[in-house]
Amino acid sequence: MFLEIFNDSIAVISLILLQSQVRFIPGIVILILDYLSSLNYTKLDELTLKKLTGAIEAIEGPNESDLEVFNFTHKGDKFPVGTRNYQKEMFAAVKSDTTTKNLPVVLPSMGWGENADRMGKLNSAGDYCNLHSYPNIGQPPTIDLDSYFIPHIKNMCGSSLPMWATETGYHNAISHELGISEQASGKYIPRLLLGNFKRNIVRTYLYELVNQSTDLGDDQSNFGLLRFDGSPKPAFTAIKNMNSLLKEPGAKFTPQSLDYEIEEDKQGIESVLLQKSNGDYYLILWQETRSWDNDTKKDIAVQDKKIKVSLKNSAFKLEVYDPTKSTSALKAETGAKAIDISVPDYPVILRIGTNGSSQPPLAQSQKQPTHSTDEKQPSKSEQFSPSAAPSKQSTSAGGEVLVEPKDENSNQSESVEQLGFEPIQSESVDN
Repeated sequence: MFLEIFNDSIAVISLILLQSQVRFIPGIVILILDYLSSLNYTKLDELTLKKLTGAIEAIEGPNESDLEVFNFTHKGDKFPVGTRNYQKEMFAAVKSDTTTKNLPVVLPSMGWGENADRMGKLNSAGDYCNLHSYPNIGQPPTIDLDSYFIPHIKNMCGSSLPMWATETGYHNAISHELGISEQASGKYIPRLLLGNFKRNIVRTYLYELVNQSTDLGDDQSNFGLLRFDGSPKPAFTAIKNMNSLLKEPGAKFTPQSLDYEIEEDKQGIESVLLQKSNGDYYLILWQETRSWDNDTKKDIAVQDKKIKVSLKNSAFKLEVYDPTKSTSALKAETGAKAIDISVPDYPVILRIGTNGSSQPPLAQSQKQPTHSTDEKQPSKSEQFSPSAAPSKQSTSAGGEVLVEPKDENSNQSESVEQLGFEPIQSESVDN
């Protein structure tokens, strides 16, 4: 079975164990996601269920059964017939068992996105769609989501089921054709989480937490956010600091809109706007561009864009943070209506302080969907909690990270969990 391992301080997960063996690690919650085809899903292991009461997060269908390397069969049938029948029978078994009926069931993952088309509609045999949306050949993280991964998965699960990305990430075996540098991963992976968040992908699970060996030439051994010796890679540091800046205990509140504009060199700038229960806003900004040249196997030196963020009314305090470096402010302005920001090819954060008021003294102009911090979907993990607030401009280890939207057309507030984000108010500036 696949196991997610959540560390409550860094909000990442690891898929590490094989078959039905369970290894408990002190201080870490273990969550089962995937029952392999070798397990008898019609009679779930009662002892395991009792051991892991309260820790089982969801049950996932067959893993990449479209790939011949896994040699998947069910009752003599291979993919897609065997996979489809397995999923239907597993869903029926889970939902008819009083011990498991309330657990979410995740549809099967595809090794190749287009093979979801061969499955037919399976929305009645699961609670969540399933993406293994690995960016290809060092490309930016969202480049294939809208044109490839999401359209194909919708052919299997329709438009009614929310999406999980149960695997995605980059590896750092640079000699391999798909490998990118640790520095490029440190830029791409936070963008990946935010890009999925904007697309209402409910959860994003990064593969993976820790490198599997010291062999820097093996692609499968180098997906970790941590090196084999446990030392942090840049992506780990960026995610840890971003969660530290954005997390909140989970107070209930209704987020407010914010009247602001991005001015000057704004082409290619992406943004996500969040709000905490104390009224403070967090505007996350980055350039959506290439940070890695896969032909030369070199990092691309991307020049910062100089922008200005202007507010209709003055803020109590404006602070700029760079999560790749620390959780300390790079610059601050008090009582200002605007601030100049250098935006790199990775996320930086503007905190718009409101002096602790839950009703911030900023303009509440255009009504847009807003999101609060603690309306949790079924999850046992500690999650991060600033909520998305609307912007004036249009418009939200094996390891993993969560993203939790509800109805993408809803104006109701939604929560942001510590390991991932719920649907957020976002902005893409193209001109």
